[in-house]
Amino acid sequence: MNFRPYRTQRDLAEDFGLNYKTIAARLKELRELSGRYGTRSVIDDGNIVLVYFPAFADYLSNRRMLLDKNLSKFVKPYDPGEIIRELGMREWEAEPAPPQKIDKEELRKAVREILMEGIA
Repeated sequence: MNFRPYRTQRDLAEDFGLNYKTIAARLKELRELSGRYGTRSVIDDGNIVLVYFPAFADYLSNRRMLLDKNLSKFVKPYDPGEIIRELGMREWEAEPAPPQKIDKEELRKAVREILMEGIA
């Protein structure tokens, strides 16, 4: 899976295995929940529609409850950080770690030790 925070409708249809029209219908519903997801969860500029992936994933998983006036009070608050962690999208959480310098001599010792254990 590609780790871009914003996806097109076609990307979402492919990611979730849904029809493009189903995605369009869900986005219409999601737009109405700007109080929960914020105004930037769906960026709509005419023919360009981009959707914040964690917001869409949260909406799909809680959709039935969110559409019910009584049940919507019991839906957990939206936490994009939690969704990112659950889906294994750690690339979004922080800056990439700087490359570490490898000590070749230490690596040789470790490989030699592992090989000797395997022979014994």
